[in-house]
Amino acid sequence: MTYDELVDAAHVARITIRRFLSGEKVSEGTIEAIAKALEIEPEEIVNPVEWRNRKVANATGASLELSAESELSPIESFYVNRSDAEEQCYNALLQPGGMVRIKAPQLMGKTWFIEKVLSQFNKDESYRRLDLEIDRHVLTSLKDFYQWFCAAASEGLDFPVQLDTYWKGLAPNGDITNYFQKYLLKQIADAQQSLILVLDKVDRVFECTNIANAFCELLRGWYEQPIKGSAHNRQIWRKLRLVIIHSTEVYGSLDINYSPLGAVGTDFKLSEFHEKQVQELVQRYQLSWTKTEIHQLMNLVGGHPYLVHLAIAKVGCHTISLDQILKTAHTEVGIYADHLRQLAIGLERSPELESLYREIVMAAQPVPLKSVQAFKLDSMGLIQIKPSATGENLAAPRCRLYGEFFCNHLSH
Repeated sequence: MTYDELVDAAHVARITIRRFLSGEKVSEGTIEAIAKALEIEPEEIVNPVEWRNRKVANATGASLELSAESELSPIESFYVNRSDAEEQCYNALLQPGGMVRIKAPQLMGKTWFIEKVLSQFNKDESYRRLDLEIDRHVLTSLKDFYQWFCAAASEGLDFPVQLDTYWKGLAPNGDITNYFQKYLLKQIADAQQSLILVLDKVDRVFECTNIANAFCELLRGWYEQPIKGSAHNRQIWRKLRLVIIHSTEVYGSLDINYSPLGAVGTDFKLSEFHEKQVQELVQRYQLSWTKTEIHQLMNLVGGHPYLVHLAIAKVGCHTISLDQILKTAHTEVGIYADHLRQLAIGLERSPELESLYREIVMAAQPVPLKSVQAFKLDSMGLIQIKPSATGENLAAPRCRLYGEFFCNHLSH
């Protein structure tokens, strides 16, 4: 779900959702509302031991401190640190005019990663943060999209919307740049502050080819502004920090062979967990797994953060055993059914890639791919690339789970 969808479904304030995702404590009632909206158990998003103790205490009246209004440690206590990448991202955002791009397939932990990084700015009053989540409904034309962007940014910063004053009827990229430079960023600069602008769901723009190229050109231009133009304008644009978050599944349906934003800014492509990180997660759920059990799970799903975490959380909540997960994982009754179905829908958007992926999952050995094909399927999170001695891109299913599911799904 998006933030707004979760707010609507859970009837919880947006700031409370953000507090939860930032690792702050929230009430029992909030946890129950979020879990109900997501159709999962509360133990999957908070410390399961703490939750069970809470329920026992409430049932027995053991402690007045454990009321519905007292607060619980959120699932952030299960966040597996990516310390080097977090530090690099933080340092990149300290640079005047800095831009970072968080790029990964869905469910790789982009939201938690950037929340962890930005939490380091929370108490620094010289920084203001603005989150804009791209809404598909405003992607009707470039002008409509840019005017929504300006209005949403103004309201998010508690500034009056001043489109009549600063929208000059220039080319669309010129108008939105003028609005930010002469109005929003000037206000930020006058207050001796910097602005961290977080753009989420940017892949939705990539789906609209009539808007995507101009928007990517705009962001590249903003990134270059601190080294162009007059000294005054350069100082204003040095107050902006851009965080661009997008999934990569959409690449499968785009006629491109490169990242839409090129090589601007600092690119963070989130990696899978290694064995020690999986072991750390197992210990946090207070499970006494052996290395054999950890290897069994990783043999099925690799180190995919969501797939690993979901299995461990389910076992930690006593809703299913690891043996049951391993037996049913690739089926419609397995814990990964919804995730696999979404991947299948993504592939259906590109018959060419679907046919190619069928060949990959059916093959006994890795299949050589052209670089564009390898880029798209890798960006969608469906393959792992094994370089060959001859320099070819050899592709295999990303994990055994994907191979088993799609071998059956694509054979019909």
